[in-house]
Amino acid sequence: MWLHIVIFVILFLLAAGSRLGWLHVEQIGTQKGRKLFLAVALTGNIMGLAMTCTKGGGEIYQDGYELKKEENSYEEKFMVSMEGEETGSIYVQIPEKEMEEEDSQQQEVLTEEEKLEKLHKYEENLQELKEHLRELENILEKKSDELAEIRKEYSKQLEQKIIQGLKDLNFLDVNFAIDFRKKKNYTDNGTDDIQYLISTNPGETLKPLGQIVSGGELSRIMLALKAILADRDEIETLIFDEIDTGISGRTAQKVSEKMAVIGQHHQVLCITHLPQIAAMADSHFEIEKHLQGTETITQIHVLKEHDSIRELARLLGGAEITPAVLENAKEMKELAQKQKNTRFK
Repeated sequence: MWLHIVIFVILFLLAAGSRLGWLHVEQIGTQKGRKLFLAVALTGNIMGLAMTCTKGGGEIYQDGYELKKEENSYEEKFMVSMEGEETGSIYVQIPEKEMEEEDSQQQEVLTEEEKLEKLHKYEENLQELKEHLRELENILEKKSDELAEIRKEYSKQLEQKIIQGLKDLNFLDVNFAIDFRKKKNYTDNGTDDIQYLISTNPGETLKPLGQIVSGGELSRIMLALKAILADRDEIETLIFDEIDTGISGRTAQKVSEKMAVIGQHHQVLCITHLPQIAAMADSHFEIEKHLQGTETITQIHVLKEHDSIRELARLLGGAEITPAVLENAKEMKELAQKQKNTRFK
């Protein structure tokens, strides 16, 4: 570093001397010029040496001069020698980016070596993976079997509750069972393939639920299931259509009570023609169809309190609505509300 300073000082003094008239170009080769050059060179060496010994220029070592370490770089020491000279050392600063690229290349080489080693041990690694897979399958099979046993244990209790719930809904000779079969593949629910089996008439064998029941029966069976599982089911809205098919009187009352239980945890929509079921509802909507020109228009109206009582009276008495029928409808509505406030709260 100080060599550059010396050269700079020499050139600077030569230029200054020529400018001030101390040194003319034609005098460079004369004795006066040579003396001036030696004086300038000596001055530059002394200044360079002085600057080198300060903190800003670095430190002098026995083996030579070491540059001051710059930011984001690292030092590498190299041993050098010249013919006829003693071995010395030189310090070179390498930018951090180049250092990172070199490390990255070394990592890539190691990665390739690892890949090559894996290829050489392919059969051994494959066998280890197969053994590990078998261990995991054994664990999964064990957990699936434990889950199946728990389900079978509680399914007996659920069967009895569903049978009792169906009898309340006018399925007097019903028989119900939960069938377990094992799947070939594993799922996030285990290996159980579960079917609901039912028999609605005496002497009939148990068959899958969807094969032997009508729409109205299926709605009541679903109602019985939902009433049992009301506080655990995550479905927000339930719609029951034709749930009153083939029932009346006390059975209809039971259906309405079960829907009231479900209504505590879910939104229940029911299309019905039975006053016993309609009276238990919190809100009533009237669905009306009429002709408008050549098109059939369907409209839905929200019924207020007196309109709800009038519609209940129409379901009770038919076309002619007498004061006695209206009073009966009002009493039915009040009893249903009282029952909801006491039994289902």
